[in-house]
This record gives sequence, C-alpha cells and structure tokens, in this order.
Amino acid sequence: MDLRFQEEFFTLVKKLNQEQGLTICLVIHDLRLAQRLADQVLLVRGGQVRTGELTPETIEAVFGVRFPRI
Repeated sequence: MDLRFQEEFFTLVKKLNQEQGLTICLVIHDLRLAQRLADQVLLVRGGQVRTGELTPETIEAVFGVRFPRI
C-alpha cells in the first residue's frame, strides 16, 4: 500500500473498532506500525504465538534479531 492509502485504510479500521465496537485482527509485518495502531500485538513464529509484549528483548527472543527500542 502506498502511504496515503495506508493511512486512510488504518483510519477506517480504527474508526470501525471505536464506533462499532468491532474486533479487528490484522496481520502486518511492520512492528512499529502495529504498535502504533493496535491495542494488543501478538508475535508469531513458526505458527506459534510466542508473546504479546512488544519490547526489544522479546523481539530478539522470538525472531533472533536485535531490534532498536520502539
């Protein structure tokens, strides 16, 4: 998605969640975007939910890469 459409899409999703009380489940690979948009973030590796906390330490533990503080 280009940035303009991405912003419009996520604004609509957030609005549906807040105004209609809908639970929204999105699969995205941008961890910073996920943290900005979501009330809860799940990290999944190998089909298994590993953690729900989005910290540099848990990201490293789940994915095996160092990740700067977000």
